[in-house]
Amino acid sequence: MFISKYQILLLFVLPLLTALLSAKPIINLLKKLKSIQSFRELGPQSHITEKSGTPTMGSWIFVLQIIIFASYFYFSQNSFMSLTTSTGDENLSVGSVDKDFAIALISFLGAFLMGLVDDSLKIFQSNYKGLSSIQKLLIQFLIAALVLIFSSKAFTIFALAWAFIVIAGSCNAFNLTDGLDALATSQAIISLIGLQGLLCMQGDFSLLPLISIIVASLIGFLVFNIKPARVFMGDSGSLALGMVIGVMAYIKDLEWYLLLIATIPVLESLSVIIQVLFFKITKKIYGEGRRLFKMSPLHHHFELSGFSENQVVVSFVLFQALITAVTLYLVYSQILSV
Repeated sequence: MFISKYQILLLFVLPLLTALLSAKPIINLLKKLKSIQSFRELGPQSHITEKSGTPTMGSWIFVLQIIIFASYFYFSQNSFMSLTTSTGDENLSVGSVDKDFAIALISFLGAFLMGLVDDSLKIFQSNYKGLSSIQKLLIQFLIAALVLIFSSKAFTIFALAWAFIVIAGSCNAFNLTDGLDALATSQAIISLIGLQGLLCMQGDFSLLPLISIIVASLIGFLVFNIKPARVFMGDSGSLALGMVIGVMAYIKDLEWYLLLIATIPVLESLSVIIQVLFFKITKKIYGEGRRLFKMSPLHHHFELSGFSENQVVVSFVLFQALITAVTLYLVYSQILSV
């Protein structure tokens, strides 16, 4: 099967427009349902005062578009292809939309439902707990196992462990990144663009329709998520985005590139791990735990170091964009030299 640049453009423009048009009604509905973000008392005090009353679970703004357009494209490929005409060199081969597309989409929805339960528990309980870490890891393990089973990879204990490390790691890394206005959204957009760039260099366009839909929907959401955010995506959004990025990288054998195209989420995750380990080790040595960072994840450390929220977000976005651009350039240069 072939898809043209005009058809890809259609898959970008339509989700973007519908996300923009549906955002305000969804935000108003979330306010009526009192879907309000609660903040931990140990977090930055500015967040409690500045962000109080902002609705969460705004992931519906982009998830609905992804479900609608990705499902329509998957189940009605022939009718979609007939919507526009294309000829000759404009065409990109996507084969038949294969199981990789379905695996990525279903994994996205699975993580979204997990996050939706987590968000709902937080709202109804009016605290910061939600699902426990063990419960989330068990669900992520199940999704990773299913991804491995339905992918073309051989099933072994090592393969299962690796799938879990990559997929759960990506899922939780983006979840931890979601702590400042527009931060997780912008990081996800850059990572998805970087991932598709790597796939394009391999001549693989099978996930291009799905990535176009997700990126367009996220841009529509970003308009309402930049500071001062009118809505937060919630765990339902950040877990789903981290999941789909991890799954797509894993099934396309690009998981090591996540260290480069998702450097900020990786660093955010590492900062939490290092903080916990450093606290436990120093507690055993000195009798009381000490902290390496002023607060983790990493973005809170910079906030408490005197940087404004906008400064942190913009700096992180520019840093990630630069790392991703350099990565794509080096990979492209290597291909040309072969």
